[in-house]
Amino acid sequence: MAVPDPKASRAVLVGVHAYTRLEPLPPVAAGVTRLAQLLRDPSVWGLPATHVTVLGSDASGDTILGAIRDAASECTDTLLVYFAGHGLRDRSGEQLYLALADADDDHPEIGSLRYSSLRLVVGRAGYKARRRITLLDCCYSGLAGGMGAGTLARPDLAQLLDQDHSDDIDDETDGYGSCVLTSAPKTGRSFAPPGARYPEFTGEMIDILDHGIEGAGPTLSPDRMWRLVRRRLRTRNSPEPQQFGHNSVVLHDWVYNRAHQPPRMHAPLNSRATAPSQPEASQTPETPLPARAQIGPPSTIPSARAEARRSRTSSHTGRRDAPNMTRRRVLQVGTAIATAGGITTAVILSRDDEPGPDQWRLRWRFTAGGGPTAEPSVVGGVLYTSNDNYNLYAVTVATGTQKWVYKHNDYAISPPTAANGKVYFGGKYSQLYAVDATTGTQKWALDVGTVSTAPVVVDGVVYVGTSSGSPHVYAVNATTGRRKWALAVEAAIDASPAVANGVLYCGDAKGNVYAVDAATGKQKWSTRKGDQIRSSPQVAGRLLYVASKGGQGLYALDVTTGAQKWVFPIPRVDSPPFVVADGKMYVVNQEETVFALDAETGAKRWTYRIPTNEYISGGLAIVNGVVYLGSDDHNVHAIDASTGKKRWMFATGGDVMGTPAVTDGIVYAGSTDKHVYALDAASGKKLWACKTDTEIFSVMIADGVVFARDYNSGRDYDASIYALDTGPRPSVTK
Repeated sequence: MAVPDPKASRAVLVGVHAYTRLEPLPPVAAGVTRLAQLLRDPSVWGLPATHVTVLGSDASGDTILGAIRDAASECTDTLLVYFAGHGLRDRSGEQLYLALADADDDHPEIGSLRYSSLRLVVGRAGYKARRRITLLDCCYSGLAGGMGAGTLARPDLAQLLDQDHSDDIDDETDGYGSCVLTSAPKTGRSFAPPGARYPEFTGEMIDILDHGIEGAGPTLSPDRMWRLVRRRLRTRNSPEPQQFGHNSVVLHDWVYNRAHQPPRMHAPLNSRATAPSQPEASQTPETPLPARAQIGPPSTIPSARAEARRSRTSSHTGRRDAPNMTRRRVLQVGTAIATAGGITTAVILSRDDEPGPDQWRLRWRFTAGGGPTAEPSVVGGVLYTSNDNYNLYAVTVATGTQKWVYKHNDYAISPPTAANGKVYFGGKYSQLYAVDATTGTQKWALDVGTVSTAPVVVDGVVYVGTSSGSPHVYAVNATTGRRKWALAVEAAIDASPAVANGVLYCGDAKGNVYAVDAATGKQKWSTRKGDQIRSSPQVAGRLLYVASKGGQGLYALDVTTGAQKWVFPIPRVDSPPFVVADGKMYVVNQEETVFALDAETGAKRWTYRIPTNEYISGGLAIVNGVVYLGSDDHNVHAIDASTGKKRWMFATGGDVMGTPAVTDGIVYAGSTDKHVYALDAASGKKLWACKTDTEIFSVMIADGVVFARDYNSGRDYDASIYALDTGPRPSVTK
């Protein structure tokens, strides 16, 4: 496999970090610099230095467009255009503006570069380029996709660009076309916390370029990278990246995979259709993984993406059709909208399934408008949730009716925590809020900085970490909102702290681990372990467990001194939480493997690998000696916690992205096939399946009710939460 010819390719990278009227974005400058370094590196792509143009905050709109024109005119293979900075939208919410140094939020037409102008130049000047890749890391960047993403035949595009086209060219193999990868949906924001090294979306792309993807083969396509970035950001409740593409350009090789190792043994690789259903428990993390089979062209509508995976031939995907999942489907393709440099097609995927016998379980659906910003919480018969319309909602569990709504001028990005008659949550714009749980009236608000993780409430004190400005850990009186103490830390806090035995433990974005007296704020000890820490620490007995994205991976530290007891090398462990239970530590790496370690010694007990090498998008549920998880292979998996052997596997019709919920011998899981499933925990037998109108991202259970959350990815519907009954069907009284 070969990456695009560096000599015939060009890249234009724009990073605007300094603004006169908008908030500065220091991580943008570091991100564009590091991205340029990696693209020039022969082990990544190897572009000559003269083929990479880097522009900063002093660049005008004409300068940027001129640089793209010049690069495109010399490009015959792959043209890459990247922008990072603020994104603005007009009053109609339909036009995207790339904010330059003098941009005005109230008047986006002033001091900004209209994205449609950039797209026009990319398309017209870059007509000789076989592939055009645009990366946008800014708020509302999903507006770049217009109505959605679809494909047109190459002759149609050639006609629009006044270009000759030969009928004997195969669009699938030639890779002609363009794709746009964005950091957020059309209504979503992107984040570049001042305490972070890079902007969130760019940082994940840089991490993949820098470290590669284990088991992904010698090269990486834009789609392969985008799907991993999307999964990582989903698990952190961050805005979901979008993908818009023309033809199969996103599936073609783009960069070398630094994590790839040649196979040690020349044995035939089983396709997914013949993959063994039972993973080898003795397989070690160092064993090279087979190259992952390509999937069909992606769509911005996940249900369409899932359908494309199943409908393509096995020679392209190697995916097995899930048993008992045959359904009649209707695919409607709307009018194509063509503009130079950007072609979109409205695609709607619908099913004509008859309502199943379990539809009575759907108690209610709550839709407030906009996209979700965090996981909801349920306390005392009330569900609390926030959306990107700057509102916090309280919903009565019994009826699904809105109890109250708290309107604020912030972008709530932390999950709400309900305790002691109040609801606590943090926002992007530096506030920690407390709202009366009964009435929805504000009790207090404290300026602390960006709070992106769930507040922790212990003994009348609210503990939070911040990720903007000068990052701190705060202790706040839960009743009055008065600050008790604040401890400065070196970098952003990306996970909720843990409080145990009067001590607060937390980690920051540079790998520092802190132990702090919870009453006084006095630091007991600190130590650096690896790179970013994005999972909350856990305390079990005399040991503190932390997971670092860089460095060695998993650490066990003495809770009193911080001394390292053991370390286990799992590279780039990210947000999905690890679980310590029954003397073992269970953890998922960023790919397709579950590890079980001895909690005292760190010795590996077993590994379980998803047979088809698909991602494990959520966390783990360990109940009664069984590990339950969902995967992008469309299955719910049950693993024996003692041996690592498969107990059972249940096939759904879509990705199972969230952590299963387990209670009273029943496993509940949601799928992007628009169903919530109830499975027998012992056998995996389906007990019932309830159809929903939208794809399910996560499930939780509280007060005897299953709550399923979908994920509005900048689509044409608002995010919803479903409530489903779990008990027997009520009898009808005549």
